[in-house]
Amino acid sequence: MDQDIDGAAGLVEREVTPAVPPQVTYRITATGRGMDDVFAAIERWGNEHR
Repeated sequence: MDQDIDGAAGLVEREVTPAVPPQVTYRITATGRGMDDVFAAIERWGNEHR
């Protein structure tokens, strides 16, 4: 079963493998990878404003 995580707007995919206990795998989508520059800018800002 493959589905988008609620609220992630297509940035992350979640795959559940039915098992006991359930196994869940998360993957960053191509759209999520397109946000790399944004996340890097936020990280730089955070490091400068500690």
